Amino acid sequence: MTRSTREETEKRIDTIVLLLINGASPKEIITYAVKNWGVVPSRVYQYIEEARSVIRKSKSVDLDFELARELLRRDFLYQKALREEGVFAALAVAKDRCVLLGLYEPIRIQVTQGNSYADLTKDEARAALETLQKLLSTRTIPAADRPQGAATGHGEGATE
Repeated sequence: MTRSTREETEKRIDTIVLLLINGASPKEIITYAVKNWGVVPSRVYQYIEEARSVIRKSKSVDLDFELARELLRRDFLYQKALREEGVFAALAVAKDRCVLLGLYEPIRIQVTQGNSYADLTKDEARAALETLQKLLSTRTIPAADRPQGAATGHGEGATE
């Protein structure tokens, strides 16, 4: 068996990176490599480790660059929207740009019952509502524990 060149090894590692990203198991990668490259499984394990190292290193993100790039994209899209789509599309792009920059305060919803209250973000309120809807649809809540006007969970508007 001849030794692969540095270029061949780099191409193989790049291929394995793509295979890993696309969900291939080590067993599938070994089968592929043995069949297509004529290498022994122990060498493929080394390639897999090197590919994993490449993936780990690639996760570091230059946030300044990413933010600058996304802001430039929004500027381009804003101009394009004004020319081709109209003011509402441009407004949507402008709003997205402001969200990206963190110019808006998070929307908070105050939920009260009796003397207690919770100050929730929109996402937290949505999650709480989904949980409550699941509870209402899967079991009966005793009348004493139900908010006024709420159904028992036994169909639309059912009461005890």
